[in-house]
Formats: sequence, structure tokens, C-alpha cells
Amino acid sequence: MTIAELQEQPLAERLMLMEELWETLCNEKHHIQSPAWHQEILEERINLINSGEAEYLSIEELYVLPKPREIRKGFPSLNYSRATFLSFPRRRESRIV
Repeated sequence: MTIAELQEQPLAERLMLMEELWETLCNEKHHIQSPAWHQEILEERINLINSGEAEYLSIEELYVLPKPREIRKGFPSLNYSRATFLSFPRRRESRIV
């Protein structure tokens, strides 16, 4: 099935297909290696926590931040596939614009 054909399907059908696809991925025996940058981000966060430099946001503060989709609409040319602008904890000097 092509993407165009999939887009023509009713929402309920697409959701069912998505669930079936997810189920096949969850039951897959092969382990998929995480990209190296995942480990780099985790190590950076651990270092910030251990050094006492980490800052934390409350749920209320988190909810008022722009969502990645809203940010992309304002800056469509930017690539946010590795976005760390919402990575928490964050450095004290970082700013959310």
C-alpha cells in the first residue's frame, strides 16, 4: 500500500493499521541500536544533575512552552530531528525563546 492509498483510508482503518504495525515492531526479536547521540544526551543530563547545574521545570512551566510543531511552523527551514531545546534538565544559562 502506498502512502497516497493509505491517506485515502478512513481514520479508523489507518489507526487499526498503525496498531497492527506497532504490534509487529514490539514483538520483533531483533534489537535496534539507539543512535550514539542518544547516549551523548543522556550523559550530558547525568553530568548536569551530578554537578548541581541542572534546572527543572514544573508541569505548569512545561505546559506554557511552545510545542515543537508550533516552533517548526515559525521556522520551517530548521531541522528539529535532534531537537534538544526541550531536553530537561537544562543548563542554567539556556533560554527558551
